[in-house]
Amino acid sequence: MLQLLKRGNHTTERAAIAIDGDYASVAVVDQRNNSKPVLRASSFYRSVAGQGTSVQDLSSLRIRQAPVSCVLEHGDYQMQLVETPNVPEAELRQAVAWRIKDLVDFPLDELTVDLFHLPKHSTASARAIAYAVTSRNVTIEENVTAARALVSQPVSVVDVPELCLRNIATLLPDDEHGAAFLHFTDTDGYLVITRKGELHVVRQVPSGRRVFTENADDSFFVNERAAGIALEIQRSLDYYESHYDYRPIQKLFLGPGAGLDVLPQALNENLGLEVVPLDLDDLFEIKGELTDEDRGRCLIAAGAALRPDTLVGKNDDVPQTVNLLTPDERLSMQEFPARFQAKAAGILIAVMTLIAMFADFRVASIEDEMQVAELQEAAAVERLANLRATIDAEMGGQSWQDQLDDALGELQKRQAILTLVQGSTLGETRGFSPQLRALSRQHIEGIWLTYITLSAGGDQTRIEGQTIGAELVPMYVQNLIDEGPFARQRFNQFEIDNPIDNTSGSLFFSMDSAPVSETAQGGRR
Repeated sequence: MLQLLKRGNHTTERAAIAIDGDYASVAVVDQRNNSKPVLRASSFYRSVAGQGTSVQDLSSLRIRQAPVSCVLEHGDYQMQLVETPNVPEAELRQAVAWRIKDLVDFPLDELTVDLFHLPKHSTASARAIAYAVTSRNVTIEENVTAARALVSQPVSVVDVPELCLRNIATLLPDDEHGAAFLHFTDTDGYLVITRKGELHVVRQVPSGRRVFTENADDSFFVNERAAGIALEIQRSLDYYESHYDYRPIQKLFLGPGAGLDVLPQALNENLGLEVVPLDLDDLFEIKGELTDEDRGRCLIAAGAALRPDTLVGKNDDVPQTVNLLTPDERLSMQEFPARFQAKAAGILIAVMTLIAMFADFRVASIEDEMQVAELQEAAAVERLANLRATIDAEMGGQSWQDQLDDALGELQKRQAILTLVQGSTLGETRGFSPQLRALSRQHIEGIWLTYITLSAGGDQTRIEGQTIGAELVPMYVQNLIDEGPFARQRFNQFEIDNPIDNTSGSLFFSMDSAPVSETAQGGRR
């Protein structure tokens, strides 16, 4: 009995369930010692699983008491690229949730949020970034219920395909210096680029195995689709090399699956890379027979079962993992968390105390200044009376008054000219304008500006540029309006375009601002 308890507490196995089109897949991976992982897997038509008759087919997998993961399908979650907030680790998920609340499709109290960090870019000024992963609680519960019914065991982890494929890519020998891995499910494609076990780049490819299977005889279609996929891959490779300053990747590994035989040659012709079909026997010790179709369907489940925190001695804080199941991480955020309220209240009280102390000091100082001013005024009145008497005695009064009126008129003209010269219409005279300095401080990888227009008063701005991803533009605008020179502006006109004849692979965007007062008045109308 003691041996059974030890085995239950210190297992090196994990089971995982994933959906691939009309099929469900179950994989069990044993990562014992440092040897090649042992894989037992099976896939079956989903309607069979719904009838509950597939449980007998799983007996050969010997799931036992292994912890179980289930993997969400492509449409069941969202991923948002965000800058990592500078908050304690315990508060990071809540802070990220508030940052993306306007970017997700549902209220935060209906979602579970987790995140995983990406490695820092090679430039010193680059900010830390992460992917925020969100899914509706009801969707998670549906997936967990279905998985539990299938394997008759509780589910401990809810994962996403991108990180499952990262686990597969880290087994490749090229991972030490950089590995690119492309895998297709029935309806979707995923590209992951890893180095030394860390995910650096992830991109979803809008093609699946079914497209190539249904059009296998149409060589023109296959070549056109392969050219589009190659363009997505090349953009990702360029981003990896430029932002992380690593040497170019020489191979592209292609995941298994039926109907993909035509892809290696087509991708090789478009990319100039060596495209290597992935052989699971090189990565796993496979128990039982798996057809090429089954290998493609079971790959994401196998990657989920390779979750790195399964091994003895590892914990739930392994980098680049998510778990959308954890109950205490589910965010119920209709109002600000209590600890944030307490901190905010403490800061507000401290600020108000300082303001009150400063106000008392200023009142006393102003009273002293008023007394001095009254004495100076009395002395000036006395001097003026003496001066007037002297002037009247020497000039007779009337002729001097005429001269004084002329002089005052000339003085007013010169003061008007001086005011115009010193006004804001001449712009900044001590170097670059504050607006340009603010723009120079904003640097988000994947965005570059091509055109900037500033009004003479500096209160209106037009910006045009290009980006590799539409999700980076809101992040750039949020950072920009935090700058002082743009705090009084609101960018109320946006345009993001991808012209048909665009061959650069980037999106074009433009935005125009108006002063806050104009925006407010427009709202009142």
